[in-house]
Amino acid sequence: MQTRTLGPGFAAEVSGVDVSRPLSETDAEALRALLDDHELLVLRAPDLDIAAHLRFVEIFGPIYDEYRNNSGHSQVSNVVGNFPTGRLLFHQDFAFTPYPHRVQSLYAEDLQGDVAPTLFVSNSRAFERLSATQRTGWAGLSAVHARDASRSGRPDDEFARVRLRDLPDSDNTALYPRAAHPVLNSHPRTGVPLLFVNEYYTSHIPELAEEEGEQVIQDAFAVIYAPEGIYAHQWRPGDLVLWDNIALQHARSAVTPKSRRTLRRVLVNDHIDEPGFRENAGLTYAKA
Repeated sequence: MQTRTLGPGFAAEVSGVDVSRPLSETDAEALRALLDDHELLVLRAPDLDIAAHLRFVEIFGPIYDEYRNNSGHSQVSNVVGNFPTGRLLFHQDFAFTPYPHRVQSLYAEDLQGDVAPTLFVSNSRAFERLSATQRTGWAGLSAVHARDASRSGRPDDEFARVRLRDLPDSDNTALYPRAAHPVLNSHPRTGVPLLFVNEYYTSHIPELAEEEGEQVIQDAFAVIYAPEGIYAHQWRPGDLVLWDNIALQHARSAVTPKSRRTLRRVLVNDHIDEPGFRENAGLTYAKA
């Protein structure tokens, strides 16, 4: 098993492993260690079927059945599936709940034309770039992350930051599920320190007045989204990209109408059996 670094301090291509076949526990443990080290892994896996994709991702934890149909997978696609068009802001899936997905994966099923890349930044590398003043001044602050549950990924949806203090019905937790996370967080498994705000879901800092809190958020964004810290994955057919959803954020450039871009998605979440999981995620909300 060999690796080649792809991104700025994170992301690696892994070769010498056939993910289409069941892996030994030794190989599985090595891959888990590589994910902890690099936060994102790229494997070239032409013609990877759904069963093999699920079997591979399951070595990292329990599969989250996103469509709730026992398939274990979904699609991010401008042909079929969720989030077909537009730019997606940087975010971590389910950061608006107490239970962000632990691991995410995308597999390139159908690519044609000018295919939009997926962009990644590292919360841990961002923490390393903080000044001593920022680390001291932001210690003890939390950020509320919120989702607009009425947005469902249809072409006419807008993907804009949810700012609860600007909304007259912001107390509606079914419509706007939310969770607070420390601004200076740590990875629950590795203990690595993280700068934990994102441009899609981060609403406000409850400990600070609106203007002061917004300045902290914007200063954090300037650190996290510095151009030199971004890895842009240019998709090729058969690419399997797997990443730590707590350590990394992802985004997408705007999808062009003349392209075909279908990515199969398989997710890992350790909390799928927690009481109230669906309610905390806003999954029970249906727009009238």
